[in-house]
This record gives sequence, structure tokens and C-alpha cells, in this order.
Amino acid sequence: METDRNYVRPGEAIVPVFARGEFAALFGGALAGVIAAIPMAIVAGLVAWLLVKAPLFDPLVRIASTAFGEGIVHEPVTASVLIVGGALHLLVGMAYGAIFGTIVDRIVGVTPLVAGIVYSLVVFLLTFFYLAPHVAPVLVNEQVSMIGMAFAHLAYGVTLGLLTPLLQRALMGPGYKARRRGRGRDLPPIPLPVVKPATP
Repeated sequence: METDRNYVRPGEAIVPVFARGEFAALFGGALAGVIAAIPMAIVAGLVAWLLVKAPLFDPLVRIASTAFGEGIVHEPVTASVLIVGGALHLLVGMAYGAIFGTIVDRIVGVTPLVAGIVYSLVVFLLTFFYLAPHVAPVLVNEQVSMIGMAFAHLAYGVTLGLLTPLLQRALMGPGYKARRRGRGRDLPPIPLPVVKPATP
């Protein structure tokens, strides 16, 4: 019996695998998301410092409060707090980047840069009008304007929109352009090692 291109047959078992294009789209977006989270953190820190003279690392401390509790916002900053805050920020950026990479791989007629800007604004609205108020209110510095934080998210979106197609192209190789035109869906799947079923 013929199997779908997204499956391989080790012995008698059918094991699903990522097609190379789907893997490259996901991983390229995730990697771009990690990188894009860095300028976002820089812009967020600058906005907090310029508007309310808060420390440049104030956004990272507020992110770390989701792990250490809201009290750390008013306590002296330690290296562990900054490390945890930075790690959480990069992980969230990676997750949102992976989602974006999957989305932008499937849409046509919109440039990745425009898609990244729109996507970052959607993430901003979702975070500050739903997630933060209900999950972690301390994430939002009430003294920092929403417009300022929107600029931080725009820094993420612009970087994400610029880097994602570059990284996806690097991972997909020659099949990238054909895939973007809708003709590259038959890229070969990533092979898995053949595992023979154990004999009784």
C-alpha cells in the first residue's frame, strides 16, 4: 500500500515526520523569533528609561516576576533574576516566531515584512489587553505608555519579518522559491532510520 509523502514505513509501522519544508518554516521562524526578541528587549528598556527613568533592565525584571513573584519588582535586582527574565523572554520570542514562520510559509500576496509588523501588533494587543491583565499584571509598567510598548513589539515584528524568510531560504535551499510559488510542496521528507520490528 502506498503511503503519504509525510510518512515513512519502518518495518510495518508508519511513523509521521516533518516534511523538509515544514521543518524549515517552523525552525526558521523560531530562530528568527529568538533573534528578534533581542532588539525588542532593547527598545522596551529604552522606552522605560526615557519615559519614567526606570532601569534599562526593568522589562526583564517584570518578565522574571512570572517565575519569582511580583515582589521582585520592588527588590534589588540580582543576576539570577536577569538571567531568568532574559531566558523567558527569548523562549516566548521563539514560540511566537515558530508560529509566525508557519503562518508566513502559507500565505501569499503579503510580504513577510508587512506580515511581521501586523503579527507583532496582534501579539501586542493580545498580551497587554488579555494575557497580562489576567495572568501577570505586573508585566505592564503602568507608567510606560502603551504606544511606547507598541514600538518595542514593532521592533520584534520588523526583525522577525526580515529574518524569517532569510533563514527559511537558507534551510530549504533551492526548494524555497518553488515553495513560495506554491509548487514546492513535494520536497522530500526528512528520512528516519529504519527500525525493524522486534521478533517474538
